[in-house]
Amino acid sequence: NNNISSSNSNSTASGAIFSIRADGSLVLEAALDFEAQRVWSVTVLLSDGLPQGFTVNVSLTVVVADVNDNVPVFNPPTYVLSLTEDSDLQPPPASSWPRGLLAVNATDADSPALQYYLANCTGSLTPTASSSSSS
Repeated sequence: NNNISSSNSNSTASGAIFSIRADGSLVLEAALDFEAQRVWSVTVLLSDGLPQGFTVNVSLTVVVADVNDNVPVFNPPTYVLSLTEDSDLQPPPASSWPRGLLAVNATDADSPALQYYLANCTGSLTPTASSSSSS
């Protein structure tokens, strides 16, 4: 019989994620997001379309593979560190290194193992005396 139809029932609030074509091909209707849902269960129903015909189903499991599609985000996005000009810049005793000045916080939906680096550092680690001339 050439009168075979099929359907599936996977959707989200915004619409169908999967659909099926008349030839039985499973089609993705929207982008999958690993961080939102890692596994989908799809049931495909197949009917021969006859008045007292048969209906069968097959269950599929769709596993979403993760890709690095999210940028790390600092929270807050900007930090300002203010030190007074008379801040003690002399090295403390060796037992008190390192000296903490600021803690930054970031998250990444793709990776809990963030690595922090310093870049574009300017300035001097030791204070310099400025000279001024008086007349």
